[in-house]
Amino acid sequence: MVAELAMPGAGDPEDVHDVGTLYAKHGRGMVKFAYHHVGDAAEDAVHEAFVIAMKKRGSYDPARAQVRSWLMGILVKVLLKKRSEAKRYLLLLEAQERELHVQAPVPDEADRHATRLTMIAAMRLLSPDDRVALFLIDWDGMTYEEAAETLRVPAGTIKSRVNRARKKASGSLHDQEEA
Repeated sequence: MVAELAMPGAGDPEDVHDVGTLYAKHGRGMVKFAYHHVGDAAEDAVHEAFVIAMKKRGSYDPARAQVRSWLMGILVKVLLKKRSEAKRYLLLLEAQERELHVQAPVPDEADRHATRLTMIAAMRLLSPDDRVALFLIDWDGMTYEEAAETLRVPAGTIKSRVNRARKKASGSLHDQEEA
């Protein structure tokens, strides 16, 4: 069965192009990225992205993107397309916010909880496009070019989105510190 899923002509010679090897190499990072967007539904989203990738493996063009960028692009589309998963993400943020308000943290944990709550609030202010770009660059460690390949937009667009997201989040954090 794995041999049937081989991805012919897929990019870097170091990659072995069966679904097991692709998942072993890229799956963990994809789950980590997806978790920031949909919480516990991350593995399901990555699974769906791999199913789509295997169905569309003939359309992969190594001249357009590296395998990782191609897979992440599919995952981003899955995450953005599924409104119910986006709702789960917001519900997760709200649950974390409620949890932080309900828990009585010990004094040295209080700052960490307050910071986490502030970060959650700051992330909610960002547009989905800006938030995804920020996650790809700052949390997933992609370069601007890799993020651009992933989202199929120019690198300048990614730079603008990340800059805007950082300014907005920073301003929000500064405003909350003054409050």
